Amino acid sequence: MGRVGLAGPHAFVDIGSIKKRASFIIGLSLLLVACGLPAAPSAARVVHPRLVAKNQDRLPIRASVQVLFDRAVDPQDVHLTLTPTVSITAQWQGNRLTVLPSPEWAAATSYMLSIAPFQDKRLQVELKPWQGSFRTQPRVVAVVELDGRPVGGSVTAGPGSTMTLSFPLPMRPDSVQLFGDDRPLDAHSGVWSDDRTNLSLSLAQFVPGHTIQLSIAGGTTELGDLLTEKTTIKLTSAVLEPSNAGSGVPPGFVPPRPIEIVVENSGPARPQLGLQAADVVVEYISEYSISRMTAIYFNSLPSLVGPVRSCRMINIPLNFSFGALGMCSGASDGTLGQLWRQGVPVVINDYDHGNHFFRSAARSAPHNLYTSGDRALRLRQEMPGVPTALLVDPPHDDIELGAPAAAPVVPLHAVSYSYDTARRVYLRFDHGAPFIDASSRAQLSVKTVAIMHAPFRDAGWVEDVNGGAHSIIYDLAGQGPAELYSDGRLINATWHMDNGVPLYFTDEHGQVVRINTGLTWVHVLGNGQNH
Repeated sequence: MGRVGLAGPHAFVDIGSIKKRASFIIGLSLLLVACGLPAAPSAARVVHPRLVAKNQDRLPIRASVQVLFDRAVDPQDVHLTLTPTVSITAQWQGNRLTVLPSPEWAAATSYMLSIAPFQDKRLQVELKPWQGSFRTQPRVVAVVELDGRPVGGSVTAGPGSTMTLSFPLPMRPDSVQLFGDDRPLDAHSGVWSDDRTNLSLSLAQFVPGHTIQLSIAGGTTELGDLLTEKTTIKLTSAVLEPSNAGSGVPPGFVPPRPIEIVVENSGPARPQLGLQAADVVVEYISEYSISRMTAIYFNSLPSLVGPVRSCRMINIPLNFSFGALGMCSGASDGTLGQLWRQGVPVVINDYDHGNHFFRSAARSAPHNLYTSGDRALRLRQEMPGVPTALLVDPPHDDIELGAPAAAPVVPLHAVSYSYDTARRVYLRFDHGAPFIDASSRAQLSVKTVAIMHAPFRDAGWVEDVNGGAHSIIYDLAGQGPAELYSDGRLINATWHMDNGVPLYFTDEHGQVVRINTGLTWVHVLGNGQNH
């Protein structure tokens, strides 16, 4: 009696003996506690960690992962190892360990998180070797395209270009973060494709002639993936200058350095050579109510240009704004000093040793100085420099802007025009007589006539020692009112120009005006100037 079989015919337990032994152990434990000694430890409980992530198979690159422990553990016992190695920040809250990347996980990468085994006798827990794994999201990078071509680094774009940001996956449009020089840009100025993988940006929001650092610094795909790399390009929003139909400007043309040649307009200088072939001609008062012109050539030059006469102060801002190489016969001491002091890239006949000019026996001095196309074009190799933010517009169909208007009259320059409806050009008259270009032996025709109104002032020195006339300074750094005449129509516009920013015009709505193909003639009038 009192014996129970457990494992077999010969295995018995004496119940009375067990009771006596249990009483002894309990009494011993109470005695040890009473004496301040630890009781015999019970068996340690095993901790079971669990990895928790937002999307364990497609974790966003800046998302956290968590390890949840089903029992209390001492954080000092937990030693993490990440493979591959990455900088992390670990934060404890109760039994929850949060692991954050610093600054972010690598994209498209599988990570293994390991915790070394440990035993904690105080908490009576132990952890056996443990590992948890997760994989990060795919790489999401924006590619910048200009007119369908991928670009990077530095790029120059005209107002007619289209810039597209291409993403490998459909994006959440409101999440895309665009910056220009670290200032947020309005992404709503662009247009998203139907599949949300392409954002076409309007370049009209960028000021022509200026450079900004354009960055795509953030964005989220429709699946929750984050933009994995910041895309940055240096964008120069170039001024689009008009070209003459005969200057040989093809699509995709990369403009060489413009050539600016000062041409006389006194009576003995007429008829001049080479003005009809210019892309832009700027006319202004020299002195004694006599105008002078600066002919600008963006690509090719005619065989002969002239008569070439002295630089005036207006040639300094014209030269710097277009990034051009200037050519003139001479200058007054005051103007010459400013040319040298400001480092204007100009070749002056009085100091020229490069055979860039020649005298014609057909006229008397000083109305007989000329240059030729080959002489002028040599300057591009002889005087290389940094080009300005300028693109040249290839020939294009006419754009009708503004309202119908009569042909312009410029009394200060003694110039008037008549509009040739059949040819859609303005015929120039000077002092009431047809203005002839000796190269073509025809009356000079102008596609677009621009009239600029600008501040002006006395330079403070004598420009013409024979008559005592002072030099004139036109202040062309900034903007002002203008009128644009083209195709028998008028646009009330605003001119813009600065150092390194070529001349351009905006309409009443602030939009850049694309000028029609053909010779553009610009009259600069001082505010209140009458001689």
